[in-house]
Amino acid sequence: MPPIFHQYVRLVLSTRERRDREYREKLDKVEEAISTFRRLPAVERRRIQWKRWVAGKAEVDQRFITQAISRGRLNVPPWLKP
Repeated sequence: MPPIFHQYVRLVLSTRERRDREYREKLDKVEEAISTFRRLPAVERRRIQWKRWVAGKAEVDQRFITQAISRGRLNVPPWLKP
Protein backbone atom coordinates (compact mmCIF):
# COMPACT_ATOMS: atom_id res chain seq x y z
CA MET A 1 0.00 0.00 0.00
CA PRO A 2 1.19 3.50 -0.72
CA PRO A 3 2.67 5.53 2.15
CA ILE A 4 -0.08 8.14 1.75
CA PHE A 5 -2.68 5.54 2.76
CA HIS A 6 -0.74 4.67 5.92
CA GLN A 7 -0.48 8.34 6.83
CA TYR A 8 -4.22 8.71 6.31
CA VAL A 9 -4.99 5.72 8.54
CA ARG A 10 -2.66 7.04 11.25
CA LEU A 11 -4.31 10.46 11.03
CA VAL A 12 -7.80 8.98 11.33
CA LEU A 13 -6.81 6.81 14.29
CA SER A 14 -5.08 9.63 16.14
CA THR A 15 -8.06 11.91 15.59
CA ARG A 16 -10.45 9.25 16.88
CA GLU A 17 -8.24 8.69 19.96
CA ARG A 18 -8.10 12.43 20.65
CA ARG A 19 -11.87 12.81 20.34
CA ASP A 20 -12.47 9.79 22.59
CA ARG A 21 -10.08 11.22 25.18
CA GLU A 22 -11.78 14.63 25.06
CA TYR A 23 -15.20 12.98 25.41
CA ARG A 24 -14.03 11.00 28.46
CA GLU A 25 -12.60 14.17 29.99
CA LYS A 26 -15.96 15.91 29.54
CA LEU A 27 -17.75 12.97 31.14
CA ASP A 28 -15.34 13.12 34.09
CA LYS A 29 -16.08 16.82 34.51
CA VAL A 30 -19.82 16.15 34.45
CA GLU A 31 -19.51 13.35 37.02
CA GLU A 32 -17.43 15.60 39.26
CA ALA A 33 -20.00 18.40 38.93
CA ILE A 34 -22.81 15.97 39.83
CA SER A 35 -20.85 15.01 42.92
CA THR A 36 -20.47 18.70 43.82
CA PHE A 37 -24.18 19.26 43.21
CA ARG A 38 -24.95 16.43 45.63
CA ARG A 39 -23.10 18.32 48.39
CA LEU A 40 -25.31 21.39 48.02
CA PRO A 41 -27.97 21.86 50.69
CA ALA A 42 -31.22 20.05 49.83
CA VAL A 43 -33.18 23.31 49.82
CA GLU A 44 -30.85 24.80 47.24
CA ARG A 45 -30.83 21.62 45.12
CA ARG A 46 -34.63 21.70 44.85
CA ARG A 47 -34.61 25.28 43.54
CA ILE A 48 -32.02 24.61 40.85
CA GLN A 49 -32.43 22.75 37.56
CA TRP A 50 -29.73 20.16 38.08
CA LYS A 51 -28.80 19.66 34.42
CA ARG A 52 -28.35 23.38 33.82
CA TRP A 53 -26.27 23.74 37.00
CA VAL A 54 -24.06 20.71 36.22
CA ALA A 55 -23.57 21.82 32.60
CA GLY A 56 -22.45 25.25 33.76
CA LYS A 57 -20.10 23.85 36.40
CA ALA A 58 -18.60 21.28 34.00
CA GLU A 59 -18.45 23.82 31.16
CA VAL A 60 -20.38 21.60 28.75
CA ASP A 61 -23.65 22.03 26.91
CA GLN A 62 -26.83 20.60 28.42
CA ARG A 63 -27.29 18.61 25.22
CA PHE A 64 -24.00 16.83 25.93
CA ILE A 65 -25.41 15.60 29.25
CA THR A 66 -28.72 14.58 27.67
CA GLN A 67 -26.99 12.66 24.88
CA ALA A 68 -24.60 10.95 27.29
CA ILE A 69 -27.55 9.78 29.38
CA SER A 70 -29.53 8.64 26.32
CA ARG A 71 -26.54 6.71 24.96
CA GLY A 72 -25.93 5.03 28.32
CA ARG A 73 -22.52 6.63 28.83
CA LEU A 74 -23.57 8.61 31.89
CA ASN A 75 -25.53 7.10 34.73
CA VAL A 76 -27.75 9.54 36.55
CA PRO A 77 -27.85 8.87 40.30
CA PRO A 78 -31.30 7.83 41.57
CA TRP A 79 -31.54 10.94 43.77
CA LEU A 80 -31.49 13.13 40.63
CA LYS A 81 -34.29 11.33 38.79
CA PRO A 82 -37.71 12.97 39.11
